[in-house]
Amino acid sequence: MVDQTIDYNRLIWDRLEGIPAPAEHSNIFGHEQPLNILTDSYKKGKMHHSWLVSGPRGVGKATLSLAVAGHILRNPQPNDAPETFVKPTADDVVSSLIAKGGHPNILHLSRPYDAKTKKFSTMLNVDEIRRTVSFFGTTRAQDNWRICIVDSADDMNTSAANALLKILEEPPSRTVFFILANSPGRLLPTIRSRCRHLPLRPLDNKNLQSALVALGVETSNLNERQLQQLYKLSDGSVRRALVLLKQDGLKLLQRFNEILGTDNNPTPDWPQAHKLAEELSRVNKDEHYRMLLDITADHVSDMLSSHAQLASVKENHSLSQNQAAQSQLSALARMCEVWDKIAANANLADSYNLDRKQVILNLFGSLAKARQSININQTGSTP
Repeated sequence: MVDQTIDYNRLIWDRLEGIPAPAEHSNIFGHEQPLNILTDSYKKGKMHHSWLVSGPRGVGKATLSLAVAGHILRNPQPNDAPETFVKPTADDVVSSLIAKGGHPNILHLSRPYDAKTKKFSTMLNVDEIRRTVSFFGTTRAQDNWRICIVDSADDMNTSAANALLKILEEPPSRTVFFILANSPGRLLPTIRSRCRHLPLRPLDNKNLQSALVALGVETSNLNERQLQQLYKLSDGSVRRALVLLKQDGLKLLQRFNEILGTDNNPTPDWPQAHKLAEELSRVNKDEHYRMLLDITADHVSDMLSSHAQLASVKENHSLSQNQAAQSQLSALARMCEVWDKIAANANLADSYNLDRKQVILNLFGSLAKARQSININQTGSTP
């Protein structure tokens, strides 16, 4: 359960208010196999020096890595280590130091905080990676292991990635790197080649529910429909579920559907669309903005799935139905193009710090046009 003695105001760039950060607990659900791979490798003295821990954001990569880091530091001699992970007790000294970010043998690299601007950096820069020089240059406490966690590698710029590569080429002895990545394919091939890949899968509904309860988050106030929406939109990510629950994500879904309109009347509610766009373009609404993009992607996916199945059924019937199916598939292709355009606009806005309000308004406009196109093809009218 949640340790009430932890200072939840400690600066962490992606902390959710009132929720313990990965270093502050060791609740692991649904990742027994990768956890066993790590502890077994360590026990047998075959611990690879660098692990690429991949998986969707919020699935538990940092939690797993920090838990295993504690396991190693509590058992510095592999032969004496237990065969499986043993959850630490409440008074465990190693866990306490890790939770406070003060263990001398762990270097947790992430987006740095700028005290002058009072903002976190938008990337994990080369200066952060260079902190490894002094970290590995010091004498290990009690000749113990040293563990470096790069959280996450997706945030590195080119200079940072090259600096990390140099370290991985000649890693110090008794050192373990956990390189966390949401999209491992985007990393330098030379970095990937020096790591043992450990993919984490999205959690199933049962494990997701267990993880939420362990973090002190209840879902008993949700009805069955809301609960299923939570599972569907969370897509196996604890963080995404927390955003949905703690930051009115389900209400955002409801507003999205209300603005979008119905199939019979696919014209967006533009006054409400402008209101939502204005709200989500604010600096402190980043999580909600990202959630809206996720909701949109999920909506497009549902449309593609349902209409593609309908088109497939029509192809097995008469010629006229085949023609209707082809017309519908053409409309679905345009829907894919619409999503590509939405994603491209969002990426452009992120890269150049452009106004997100226009991204959101364009999003609703593009979806409306695509839905109208599909409706026209379904009725057999000429677009």
